[in-house]
Amino acid sequence: MAAIESLLSGAICGILYHLFAGQPLTILGSTGPVLVFETIVNHFCTTHGYDYMNFRCWIGLWTATILFIMVITDASYLVKYITRFT
Repeated sequence: MAAIESLLSGAICGILYHLFAGQPLTILGSTGPVLVFETIVNHFCTTHGYDYMNFRCWIGLWTATILFIMVITDASYLVKYITRFT
């Protein structure tokens, strides 16, 4: 069900984006790796007895927290140290 939920949420967000952003020809959608990730998370939740939506919410909250900390500390300056051999 994770792939179906991802496609449905992408469709709803895409419709709202197209209506309010003034960019009706922009293509929004899930990519293959995102759908694979959602399928793996759904399988993990089903196997271990976790609620999928709550687990997915926690993934989003942790991601938002980590990104917020990176913004506060201006961690983007580390990009200059990344090379093709890193």
